[in-house]
Amino acid sequence: MKLKLLFIGTIAMLNAQDNIITEYNSPPPGMQLEQESPLDNTNQTNQEKIQTAPMTNHNHDHSHDHDSILNSFYGHVGIFGKTNMLGKENDSYGVFSASMGLTYNVQDMLYFGLGIYGMTPFMEYPSQTHNAKNYVHSKFITNNAYAKYIAEGFFSITGGRYHEDRDWLRHYVQGIGIDINYNWISVWGNWVDEQAHANREHVHDFDVYKTTYNKQWLAAGGINVNLFGIEIEPQYYYLNNIFWSVGGKIALDIDISENWNSTTTLHYVSLHAKTDHVMHAHGDHAHEKDLGNSSIFWAEEALKYSLYNSSILFGAGFTKVWKSYFELANIGNTSRFETHSHTGYDVIEPGGIENGKNTTNMFDANTRTIYGFVGFEIDKFSLMFLGRNSKSKEERQDQYSLGAKWNIIEGVYIGGVGVYMMENKRNMSFAKGYIEFAI
Repeated sequence: MKLKLLFIGTIAMLNAQDNIITEYNSPPPGMQLEQESPLDNTNQTNQEKIQTAPMTNHNHDHSHDHDSILNSFYGHVGIFGKTNMLGKENDSYGVFSASMGLTYNVQDMLYFGLGIYGMTPFMEYPSQTHNAKNYVHSKFITNNAYAKYIAEGFFSITGGRYHEDRDWLRHYVQGIGIDINYNWISVWGNWVDEQAHANREHVHDFDVYKTTYNKQWLAAGGINVNLFGIEIEPQYYYLNNIFWSVGGKIALDIDISENWNSTTTLHYVSLHAKTDHVMHAHGDHAHEKDLGNSSIFWAEEALKYSLYNSSILFGAGFTKVWKSYFELANIGNTSRFETHSHTGYDVIEPGGIENGKNTTNMFDANTRTIYGFVGFEIDKFSLMFLGRNSKSKEERQDQYSLGAKWNIIEGVYIGGVGVYMMENKRNMSFAKGYIEFAI
């Protein structure tokens, strides 16, 4: 058995406003076309890897030049396109995106990061469609601006703007985060006053809490305990004047043999609302979302077989939401369908909460979801199939997708996904693709 301890640095609030090139709208977080990386959602970016550098020098730390203050320069340029013409929605769009950033490291203890992300559409069909108007736009934001101190093997604190990766807190955040580790116990905490989304599909300013939660702030924390190879993590999230939640997860990661690995994860969270509605904003329009007490149960089993430079991954999962919409998922979640998930060999995901007209109903009130996945990776080529059935009394979604990723040459990536999606009896099928160069 092996323990997976989560060491994710967090950061402190930065009040500077983003420089906007052209004002426009965006799609969902959380799913999501939101956080996500400057490279592909299929690929965790260099900046994210550096920001989440653990307190010990594990594989996430890409800043190992001990003799130089300037440790890392990262960036990307790319083209992304999406079409709904496979279904009843007759619209398509394409965007150009680019990012760049620097990370400074002083004695592997003090890190400084600064990064920018920009996007602009180059094609909309038909011109000025509802989809393009609300989810495609020219935007420029400072997505990274942080300082981080690491006491190796024990403590880290981060402040500013950075990319977060908790179970229920993801995307780019503005705030403070702390991680403490001692033997078989680790403790983490976050205070966040804003979030933003920046990925190949969607860029959104640091104003999610302003537009959705009436300028409120979020506090969260958890304790991760490893006993006999079982990871137990109680968690608490508090969004001021909006809701609070308590719950946690149990995870078991087992090396069955030299080639086989099994990962079992169970989540349960109970959410208690402090208001009866929130305003979900999508660019130039918004709509009220009923908010009430809710809870979720989530179970997943994944098996992986590895041999040399190839592997096969497959598994299944189940989720059940009771009572009202599970609002915590809107801040972040670990669904394999979300644009920012970085699971499944980094193959581009179909998208979840932030997915324009194709938004998932997985977290809607009284909804049950059954899903499965199977994929493989051979050298620089990966393939992933995802399928789910999400059903409530009011709505049923069936979604099946096949995505691929190919690292053509060093730094050049191409990928795409075709998605067959039925919502009740309406065909919502679509396709997405990209080509990117990243350093």
